[in-house]
Amino acid sequence: MFVKEHQAYRGGIKPSGYKSYCTHCGQKNYQAVPEGEVGTCGRCDAQARINFKQTHMQVFTWPGKEVDMLEDFEDWTLSELQQRVELVQSFDRLADVIVGAYVDICKSNHIVEKEILVPKTIKVLEPVA
Repeated sequence: MFVKEHQAYRGGIKPSGYKSYCTHCGQKNYQAVPEGEVGTCGRCDAQARINFKQTHMQVFTWPGKEVDMLEDFEDWTLSELQQRVELVQSFDRLADVIVGAYVDICKSNHIVEKEILVPKTIKVLEPVA
């Protein structure tokens, strides 16, 4: 039996650097709005830019970097190594459950095309009365 070695993704979250955003269009900005004020959006010109209440975070990944790649375990304690092994085993079990669920979905369903109508709000000009 041939088992292909897979590469995992590693990553996390880090501060994005964004300080404020427009509540009208969602545009983010690297500059904070002075305390107690509302700023002007650079995209839509709305007076709707406010500061994030919490630090805005960004998800990042290192594609192709295997779990613990280039990790030096020499200085790890036995307890730390055991915790790491338990974490990796737990992840492997979760991956097996997800794959099993996906296979079950594929076996018990088929894809069909259906046309649906989606209401959409648009802006139009109307004459002033």
